Amino acid sequence: MILAKKLSWPCSSKGEELMQHSSSLKNTTELTSIVINHLNIGVFLIDEEYYTMSLNDSLSKKTNLFIDPVNNQVCSVLMDALEDAADDDGCQIRECIQCDLKQAIDAALNQNKATLDKHLMRRTTDLRGRYYRFSCKPLIIDGKKYALLMIDDITDIEKQRAELFEQNEVIHKYNKKIKNDLALAKRVQNSIIPKGPMVRNGYHINFIYFPLEDIGGDMFDIIEIDDERIGIFMCDVGGHGLPASLVTTMVKALLATYSNILTEPEMLMNRLNRQLIEMVGAPYMTAFYGVLDTVKNRFNFVRAGHPSPWRLNDAIQTFGHQSNLMIGIDADVNYVAEIIDLLPGDKIILYTDGLLDVGTDDGNYESRLIALFDSNLHVTGKRLLDVLKDDLANNVPNEKHADDVCVLVIENMLEPI
Repeated sequence: MILAKKLSWPCSSKGEELMQHSSSLKNTTELTSIVINHLNIGVFLIDEEYYTMSLNDSLSKKTNLFIDPVNNQVCSVLMDALEDAADDDGCQIRECIQCDLKQAIDAALNQNKATLDKHLMRRTTDLRGRYYRFSCKPLIIDGKKYALLMIDDITDIEKQRAELFEQNEVIHKYNKKIKNDLALAKRVQNSIIPKGPMVRNGYHINFIYFPLEDIGGDMFDIIEIDDERIGIFMCDVGGHGLPASLVTTMVKALLATYSNILTEPEMLMNRLNRQLIEMVGAPYMTAFYGVLDTVKNRFNFVRAGHPSPWRLNDAIQTFGHQSNLMIGIDADVNYVAEIIDLLPGDKIILYTDGLLDVGTDDGNYESRLIALFDSNLHVTGKRLLDVLKDDLANNVPNEKHADDVCVLVIENMLEPI
C-alpha cells in the first residue's frame, strides 16, 4: 500500500492518520467487494484533505501515469498539472483528466449525488493522449468521509472505437450511395410501368403492383399495337431488388424493338429468350405475352413457365395449359401459343407467383384467393382488385410477403348480343 504526498489542493498533514485506518479500511466488506470486482483497474482512497492512498498497483502495471516509483507518489503527473493550475494565470488546460478527476473527487467527498452522477464512468484523456475511464464512490468509515476513486486505462478501447467510427463513416457513405442508386433505379422502373388503366372497344384493363422491396423483379406492360389489338406482357425475374430490376429494364428496352412482331406471341417470346441469353447469360424468369383482339374478342397468348391465368365469369377456371420452358434455360426452344375466345363479362386475371406465395396463418393463400374471387364473380375488374388489395393489407402482414406481387385484370365489358 502506497501513501502519496498530498495533492496540491489545500490540506494538512494527515498521512499518518490515513495509514492508521488502512487495516480497518481493507477489512471493510463494501470496500473489499469493490476492490475484488475491479482487480484490473487502479483503486485509490482519498480523504477530505486530499491525501491519497493506492489500494492496489493494477494501474501502475499498465502505465506510469498514476504511480511515481521514485517518490512513491500517486498521480504525480496529476499533481504537477494541478500545481500549474494554481498559478496566478489560471489553468490553461481545458477538458483534461486533472479537472475531471478533481470535480469527481469533490463530489464524492461532499456526498453530492447529483454532481457525482455526471462523473460516473466518465471517459477522459491526459496530456499525452492516453484515455482513462474513472468513477468515484463516496464512503464513510469510522465517521470519516472518503472518496473511492477507480481508474482504468482504456486507450486501446478508445483507439478501437476511433477505428470503428472511421469504418462506420465509410459504411455510411457507401450506404448513402447505394440508397441514391436504388432511388434512381426505382424512378427508372416506375417510368417503365403503365401509369393507369386502359379502356379500348369495351375492354377495361386494370392492375396492381406491390414490389417486395423498393424495386422489384416483376414487370408488366400494356402495348397499343393498333386501334383493335393490345399487347399485354408480364414477367417475373428470379430474385429481388436491383439485379432483378435491371433485367426488367432490359426486357422493356427489348420489347420496344419488337414492333414488327408484336402481333405474333410465339415469335416475340422466341426472340426475347434468345436475346436475353446472349446478353446476360441465364436470366431465369417466367413470362407471359398475349395479344388481345378487341374486335374479334380473341386472346392469343404464350406462357413461358408463367402461372396459368384465371378466367372469371359465372365460375372460376384456369386456362393456358400448354407447357413451355421459362426464359433463360434453352436458347433454341420454340414457344407454342394458345388462343381463347372471350365472352361478355369475362375477366382474365394475370399474375406473378408472388400472389400465391403470400403467407397466411393457415399457410394457404391460394384457397383464400379462390374463395375471394368466388364471392366477387360479378363485380368489375377494378372493384375486384380493390377487394384484393384490402384483403392483402388487412389480413397479410408485410413480413409474410415473400415475393413481388403483380396482378392484371382484362375485363370484357361488352353487352351480350
